[in-house]
Amino acid sequence: MYLMLADRFDVKYVHEFSAKAQPLIFKVSGFWGGQEGSWLLWLTWISVIGLVLYRRAGRFEAPAMAFWASLQTFFLIVSVQRSPFLPAPADHRWRRLNPLLQNYWMAIHPPIVFCGSR
Repeated sequence: MYLMLADRFDVKYVHEFSAKAQPLIFKVSGFWGGQEGSWLLWLTWISVIGLVLYRRAGRFEAPAMAFWASLQTFFLIVSVQRSPFLPAPADHRWRRLNPLLQNYWMAIHPPIVFCGSR
């Protein structure tokens, strides 16, 4: 997210899904605009849920944390294999955020859907 907001176009993912002229909300939503960013969003939310789970699991802590760790490991492996942090290509052809995603409702829907799936 920091790389998107700092306009670090030397990173491939930022180069493909962001632009200096985009409004702030579309720079933020560009974070989950591509597949790699979606995996990072899931990894982030699962980390937050893991912290909550760690505090509230009680007597179910061992099996709950084992399941959480396996889920976190899966998302981490996928994120490492499809890394969004590769260097940007030299051709400098920006793709920007998909025009269908440049809508305020589409910008907020992934976090809202994730929070509603409890």
